[in-house]
Amino acid sequence: MPICQRIGNLLSRLKKSIVELNIFHSNISSITDENEIRTEIISTRTFFLFLVVSLVILTGYISQIQVQKTFEISYPNYDQYLDLYKRYSTIVSCPCTTVSIPYEQFINIKATYHQVCQSIYTTNFWINLIKFSSIYQQPSPTFRYVGGPLFQLLASFCNSTNTTIDQGLNNFYKTLFISGTVMSLEIFQTQTNELIQIFISSTINSFTRSSDIIRETTSNNGIISGLLTNFDYHTEPYRTSDDTTMYNVISNYHTFTDSTSNCSCGDSPSCTAPVYFNNKDSLLIPGMYAGCFMMEALLQSNLICFYNQSCIDAVRYALNTPVTNITTTALDLTLPSQYQPNTTINDILSKLMVEQWINTTSHRDYYDQCNPIQCQYSYVGKNDFITVITTIIGLIGGLNTILRFIAPRLIKIYSKCQKNRVQPFAGE
Repeated sequence: MPICQRIGNLLSRLKKSIVELNIFHSNISSITDENEIRTEIISTRTFFLFLVVSLVILTGYISQIQVQKTFEISYPNYDQYLDLYKRYSTIVSCPCTTVSIPYEQFINIKATYHQVCQSIYTTNFWINLIKFSSIYQQPSPTFRYVGGPLFQLLASFCNSTNTTIDQGLNNFYKTLFISGTVMSLEIFQTQTNELIQIFISSTINSFTRSSDIIRETTSNNGIISGLLTNFDYHTEPYRTSDDTTMYNVISNYHTFTDSTSNCSCGDSPSCTAPVYFNNKDSLLIPGMYAGCFMMEALLQSNLICFYNQSCIDAVRYALNTPVTNITTTALDLTLPSQYQPNTTINDILSKLMVEQWINTTSHRDYYDQCNPIQCQYSYVGKNDFITVITTIIGLIGGLNTILRFIAPRLIKIYSKCQKNRVQPFAGE
């Protein structure tokens, strides 16, 4: 038999099977009642029609309803967390197993200082070079006399700011960062930046308060400068009524003169005047000041001369010391700096002599210390394809039972109604 004929016969038998499909078949009806068989076939068709319509309606409904979905990922690594946060930024939650983490685990702060603190001008070589030239100097507001102490104080400022920052960092690093759940990268960066700025400002304020206390204590208590730059004293003898010789101590406050006015240390501890190399020549040291107290003088001074090699060479020449193995190179103007050559030491010190704060924060290190054992996210959305299919499969059994009960009875009721319908009379 040709294959086309076989296919035709197969299709014919398939069509006949579909047309005669009867899931409500009974042995009695198959033998005795053709009418009953027809009713059963119609019931079968009705059953499948209802089943298909029901499945279509249920599929549409189940696929469109909004449901809350919750997912958990156990022991997520950092990359998995970032992927989750990228997709579900507002709903992902990863509880920390370690809720208090020391700052040192994920924050690193370094400070770079003004280049003068690493230069020859804050070393004992330079300080002693100036002091050597002033061995036989009488107290006077000249570079030979006050230069060494000024640079010694500058070196002290470099050391004290460095120590202050190191001690502050030690305390800062021990502070605990409290975090119940993993913070997002954006919030983490915002909070750590705020913490770092608070640390910087509090460290500056602490140093400034200490410095101000020293200045106020020195000036308010009338302490005499170790270099006798604010005042000196002498004694004048006098005789008492019983012919005893006594002495009066007479204080002599020094006066500093600038280009416009005179200022007495008895009136203000902040009196200063430009520094000349010595009393015998007119070599002015640009930016340098002498005053009642070395601290006040240094704070008003600047380093403009030491950015200029010609100025430094002139100072070296005027010092006229036998020491020749010290290289005094000018400070580098090409280095990036937030300070100008004429910025006062007071302004530099107000920023702890720091050129730049280098802050490194690691969200990955923070995450590793937080060590979440799971991440959870929930959201409201439509059922996915798998959920729809599994739900429909679960409902088919119930639908089958219900429709098997309903379909044949509907058809029987319909058939009885048709039989009881009054037929119109056909008369001539």
